[in-house]
Amino acid sequence: MKKIILFIIIALLTLTFIAGCGSDGGDNNPTTAAKQKLKVGTCADNEPFEFKEGANFIGIDIDIANEIAKDLDKIIEFNDILFDDLIKKDGIIAAGEVDFGIAAISKTNERAEYMDFSDPYFDSTVVIIVRKDDDKIKTKDDLNGKKVGVQKGNTSADIAEEKINKIKIIEFDEYAQLAVQLRNGEIDAVLMDDVSALSFVNTYSEAKMLEEKLEDEVYCIAVKKGNTELLTKINTTLKRIKDDGTLDTIIKKYDK
Repeated sequence: MKKIILFIIIALLTLTFIAGCGSDGGDNNPTTAAKQKLKVGTCADNEPFEFKEGANFIGIDIDIANEIAKDLDKIIEFNDILFDDLIKKDGIIAAGEVDFGIAAISKTNERAEYMDFSDPYFDSTVVIIVRKDDDKIKTKDDLNGKKVGVQKGNTSADIAEEKINKIKIIEFDEYAQLAVQLRNGEIDAVLMDDVSALSFVNTYSEAKMLEEKLEDEVYCIAVKKGNTELLTKINTTLKRIKDDGTLDTIIKKYDK
């Protein structure tokens, strides 16, 4: 009898062990397994390209990034990063800490030395913003000897130095800081792209945009140098949304 009882106990323990080994608490079925994440770096203070409503990222660049994630069948994860930290030589994109960066990033020869760029997806022009009550500054020539604010890391600083004589360039991390400094008279003007400038003057009623255009630029998506596989897939999505009208729809969506 003791041998029979012992046999039954061993059999039950064996069945329990087998059942336990057959389940790891997850689903190994590849059709139901969790999708991979796509880490995207952006700087969410640049309406209408990337900004936040509550906890949600929205904007032209955000919608484009979502189209890329959809084509790659991945779940997107946005990382809000200061622009200069995102795009500088030892920054987040160059180090591969995100899969790609999209933040109204202008392609330049210098940046192309340490990052790779997608095909262009947006044309922009750098313009001048001044206080609405300032009637003395009408063109770039009137900025001689003045203080001009730009976003840190933005190409506007280089353009200002090239196009305008005898100016003092002051860099700030965020556009909101530029607005405060302009309002308080700490700076005389701000340089930024024309589309962002329209949102800027709509948000800050004390500012106005001058008609003069300083320089044309193109915006591209940036990846770590050498990541040609991802770059090819990004360009495939960009071509699709250009060809099927999705890109135009996205841009019009934020055209206020």
